[in-house]
Amino acid sequence: MRFALSLFLLFQAALHARISTLVDDVHRIGPGRTRYIDIPMPVEPARVLCAFEVRSPPKTMIRARLISASGEVAADSGLAIHGGFSARPARRGRYRLEFDNRLNLTREVAVSLHVKVVYGEAPLPPPRRADPVKGQILVWSSMAFFATTALYAGARIKRNLDRDP
Repeated sequence: MRFALSLFLLFQAALHARISTLVDDVHRIGPGRTRYIDIPMPVEPARVLCAFEVRSPPKTMIRARLISASGEVAADSGLAIHGGFSARPARRGRYRLEFDNRLNLTREVAVSLHVKVVYGEAPLPPPRRADPVKGQILVWSSMAFFATTALYAGARIKRNLDRDP
């Protein structure tokens, strides 16, 4: 029941949001270099979803950051082989995703990048409590239905047992 309610709430939130995929590809970052992806955010409620995974060479760590035009770091994934972040910047404007490979000075890195921007995502309203009277009605009607079904099944079984072979 909770799962169905969660799906319903996510579906309702998705109706009002527009998801834009910016990057869904494998990129190469040179040794000791950084790669930048510009993200315009013309509207206020926008969320940046970023996920990455280093394909080759194995066990090489990179860092992903979301940086504003003024140079403030809005989100940081930390050094990782795979990871990501979900960030809602405070102000609209131009932002830049930075993928940092400066720790690896010998070989280029192939990174699978997935970057999406969700526009118009509004916070969900606070959950409401159910009416206790309606809850009692539901419980009592369920118990009555179960009792009726059990009595009917018991009567059918008794009638079949009492019948002469």
